[in-house]
Amino acid sequence: MDAVPATFAAGCYWGTERHFVKQFKDGLITHSVGFMGGSTATKPTYKSVCSGTTGHAEVSHLTYDHGKVAYKDLVLYFFRMHNPNRHVAKSQYRSAIFYHSEEQRKDAEAIIRMLNEGATEPSKLMKEAFGNDSIQTTLEPAAQFFDAHTEHQNYHEKNPKAQCSHRVCW
Repeated sequence: MDAVPATFAAGCYWGTERHFVKQFKDGLITHSVGFMGGSTATKPTYKSVCSGTTGHAEVSHLTYDHGKVAYKDLVLYFFRMHNPNRHVAKSQYRSAIFYHSEEQRKDAEAIIRMLNEGATEPSKLMKEAFGNDSIQTTLEPAAQFFDAHTEHQNYHEKNPKAQCSHRVCW
C-alpha cells in the first residue's frame, strides 16, 4: 500500500469529506476534517477559525492508496463537487488545494489550466455548471493540519439529514 496525503478546502468541510468518502471509499486509508493554512502555530478552535482571525481554511485531509486512486482523479473530483469561482480568498471557506509535493502542485496546476482553457469535455461541463469565470482555487503548500473536534468528524454519517451545498455538478 502506497499511502499518500491529500488536502482540499472546498467550503464546508463536512460536505467535502462526505463526497470524497462516497466517491473514493475503497481507495481512502484515512479521512478527517480540520484546519490548514493559517497563521497560528497553536491548534485553532472552530470558533476562532470562523471568526476569520486565524487565516485557516476548513479542509478535508485524506490519506489515499496511490495504487488504487490517482491524485489527478482526486483533484478533478474536487472541482466537480463545488464551485471554485465563488469562494472568497483567505476565508475559512476558500477553495484551495494544499499540495504535499511538487508533483501534486504540478498535477493540480495542469488540471486547473485544462479546466480554464475550455476545450475539453470536463471544462465545458464545469463552465455549464458554474459559469465562465476562471477558477479562483488557490494552490498552497501543505502546512500543519489541525483536526477539528470529534463531533465534526464523519459529521454526515452521524447526522444523515444535515444539509450541505456540495453536490456533484458535472
